[in-house]
Amino acid sequence: MSRQSRLKPNKDSQSALKQLEKKGVLNRHKVGLRHVIKADGTVDYIGYNIGYDWRNRHMPNFYPGADQTHGAVVQYNGERAELTATLGRTGWEGHVLDVGTHFPPNPLATQLLATQYNTGYQPPNLPIVYGDAVLVTDNRMHWFFWPYNVSIDDVERTNDNLSTSRDLIKDGASAHIFFHTEPNQKDIVTLMMHWL
Repeated sequence: MSRQSRLKPNKDSQSALKQLEKKGVLNRHKVGLRHVIKADGTVDYIGYNIGYDWRNRHMPNFYPGADQTHGAVVQYNGERAELTATLGRTGWEGHVLDVGTHFPPNPLATQLLATQYNTGYQPPNLPIVYGDAVLVTDNRMHWFFWPYNVSIDDVERTNDNLSTSRDLIKDGASAHIFFHTEPNQKDIVTLMMHWL
């Protein structure tokens, strides 16, 4: 039995969505499901991987200058995922600038990172992950209402008129709407009436 898509695509909506995309009202971006792998081996689901600083500076072990891997492709639960983590520096063990001095090792994230290499080749001195790591699974294309040069007030008014599951995301002087699933027919008509 195949898994149902969390995006819930509707073939009848495709032409209208393409028209909105062509006019720059809607666009698509890949968004996955964000998890944090704790040093104790627990994996906590956080939500959609949207609205976070790509450098993960909100997490203490992702400080500037720390050796990191960003978006390393790994296998998690038999599926493709992306791992972002801070790494210990070989030869720097015990040094104040080494992340391993301040944070505990993360065996699960280290194991996931090590399995990205072919079984026939294992580089010497595989890096060890320290502190919490970010794992992004199930990357899929999502729709965004993100028109160019539109005020935050206009985006907020549009958001108030929609019914599809979504998030309003404000980034400083701009805002956009992230749809969890494909916009429903009512919302497509609303967007077409107001923005085409």
